[in-house]
Amino acid sequence: MIKKLNLMILIIGLLCCVLVGRLAWLQLVRGDKYGKIARFNVVRKTYVAAPRGLILDRNGLVLAKDVPRLNICAVLYEIDDINVFARKLSKVIDMKPDRIIKLLKANEDNIYQKVVIKPKADMATMMKVAEIQADLPGLYLEVQPVREYPNGECLSHILGYVGEITDDELKETANKTRKQGDVIGKDGLEKFYDPYLQGRFGEKEEVVNAAGKVVGELKETQPKPGYNLYLTIDLRLQQAVEKILKTYIDSLSIICKERLAGSAILMDAKSGEVIAMASYPGFDPNMFARGISNKEYSALIKREDYPLLNRNICGGYPAASTYKMITGAAALQERICTRYSPFYCSGQYKVGNSTIWCFVKSGHGKIDFPESIAESCDTVFYFLGESLGIDRLVSYSKQFGIGQKTGIDLPGETRGLLPDPKWKQHDLKEHWYTGDTVNLSIGQGYLAVTPLQMAVATQIVANRGFAYRPHLLGKAEKCDGTLLRRFPGVVFRKAKVDPANFDAIADGMALAVKKGTAKRLKVKGLPFAAKTGTAESFPCPENPHGRNHTWVVGFGPTDNPNVVLTVFLERSGGLAGETAVSLADEIMEEYAKIYGDGPINKEPEKEENTVSASPR
Repeated sequence: MIKKLNLMILIIGLLCCVLVGRLAWLQLVRGDKYGKIARFNVVRKTYVAAPRGLILDRNGLVLAKDVPRLNICAVLYEIDDINVFARKLSKVIDMKPDRIIKLLKANEDNIYQKVVIKPKADMATMMKVAEIQADLPGLYLEVQPVREYPNGECLSHILGYVGEITDDELKETANKTRKQGDVIGKDGLEKFYDPYLQGRFGEKEEVVNAAGKVVGELKETQPKPGYNLYLTIDLRLQQAVEKILKTYIDSLSIICKERLAGSAILMDAKSGEVIAMASYPGFDPNMFARGISNKEYSALIKREDYPLLNRNICGGYPAASTYKMITGAAALQERICTRYSPFYCSGQYKVGNSTIWCFVKSGHGKIDFPESIAESCDTVFYFLGESLGIDRLVSYSKQFGIGQKTGIDLPGETRGLLPDPKWKQHDLKEHWYTGDTVNLSIGQGYLAVTPLQMAVATQIVANRGFAYRPHLLGKAEKCDGTLLRRFPGVVFRKAKVDPANFDAIADGMALAVKKGTAKRLKVKGLPFAAKTGTAESFPCPENPHGRNHTWVVGFGPTDNPNVVLTVFLERSGGLAGETAVSLADEIMEEYAKIYGDGPINKEPEKEENTVSASPR
């Protein structure tokens, strides 16, 4: 009897130990997990994505928008048997059960949130899923906004692209408006103005039972769309410029037997509004919006012509003879010469014991200052540069914005390089020589500029001393059309040069179109002034054949400029007048068809009520 009693006590004791151990396991080890389950059995919070704002051109044509995408999703916590779930679902969505199980288990740390099993499902598949949804707890159909760029590669470097936020980006976010899975701007205007475009996600709190079934709603906050952005870009002109640029570069690529590149800018001289900005080659931002594959991305970054690079703001190239606008302005202002000064070009110039040549080796003979601009005489500018000296040449270059960012509303702009003796000593551990100064005076040597910097320098000549900051955003509106903010032109740079001296440079540029190096640029009904440039290059890893770069900068009409043009052809070879000028002529013909010789902003818009302009 006593033995039976002891055995019973032992069994009871063991059972108590098991119960206590189990309670300890549930409370101490798994308490946090089951506490969360208990809470989510009562209230479950879900988020509703907000559509990003539209991006439109200056005339209201859509450049970027959100379109609905149908996703098939699942909530792991609500699934009774993951294997049965995967097997049944696989039969209607053409996906292997193992793949479905892998996707679900990858989100085991967050079993209450929806997992996208099949994105971008077609309507036929969604209807099949809807038929079995009642038999598969945890299966959901979801509509998600996805970014779309209707014009494909057009404007790719300006618009940029979007993508899912990374862990690092989530940590960097200063506010709490971002969460895992959000889509944010990654480049271009999508990134620069992301606070305006992103909108605010909606929230839904639902009461659910232990089986995960919704039994009631507590509250729901509707998502708020982002603001709509109207750009200064004219899509008609942009498409024409990109087509012309592509045609020329593709033809040159065939001749040179390698992929080449280039860019073009058209900017309002009176406001800094960029009405067209093309960089070729480009890319399709829709690849990034839908989710670019590793293979596609690898193919893009390995291309020798770097299609992801916006050459207008990121490239660094010698300015070549377009830089003579700056050397000439400095020489006139410092009274080293006047517009009437006579020069003689024999085709060569002595620097110390060395002889350097004009690009016309037979020489230009007798020539005055405007003619030296029109004919791009190197010998005259060798003399002017040496007479100025490096300190004065650098000082005036800075006034024109060389070696400085323009501040355009795009991410990734580079400064370029304005070399001087301190830079050469620090970076190259070499002394500065007179030959370096002479080289700089014609835009060669260590100098590196972006096409946009040269557009600003040209705008300073066109405006006789000042430039408006280049910008792409014209105005922002709420989704109901209420004006949020305008972005007018702002003068941000002035050069201390007398207007009369700019007149001499402008006259030389007009003469270049009449009979000089830009004589192929004959736009009907639009008197134009231009300066060409051919940057001599030596073989290097980026330019193995050492092919020359070519430039054209200009403005029109000559007497009251409204538009500034910059054209750049990378590694195009040959003289600027044979390629870049013809390209520039076709671009300006397209411009004249739309705007003629009048102002780009012909009529001021009516004042509208505005709201707070702070980006979210």
